[in-house]
Amino acid sequence: HIPVYAHRMEEEMLLDASLNMSINYRPCSIKADVLLEEGQEIEVAGFTFIVYHTPGHTRGSCCYYLKEEDILLSGDTLFCGSVGRTDFPGGSTSDIINSLHRLLRELPEETKVYPGHESETTIGYEKRYNPFV
Repeated sequence: HIPVYAHRMEEEMLLDASLNMSINYRPCSIKADVLLEEGQEIEVAGFTFIVYHTPGHTRGSCCYYLKEEDILLSGDTLFCGSVGRTDFPGGSTSDIINSLHRLLRELPEETKVYPGHESETTIGYEKRYNPFV
């Protein structure tokens, strides 16, 4: 009974097992309970998140910024020293590079980044060492 939040551009992918690539394993579709927009603020478990639409991994990829805590949950957009895959339906290398540059331009260097995989990093570290910059 946990609500599913997703950017509005993920709606079609979530509903189609061939687009969400579950078709080859255990086909599933999910209807998002809440469709999000760029810049929207949402409250979950007492925390306020700002939605950053960061296309590239998929068309509707998002990062979630907790401004008061100076934390970015970057999902599959930004990793320590890397970025997410772009070979999925709707993925785009140029879009993910643009999304990366936007995050590095707009967020403070001290921002702690927690990606969907691997180890944490900071915006400042990525500005200096991420080869995709």
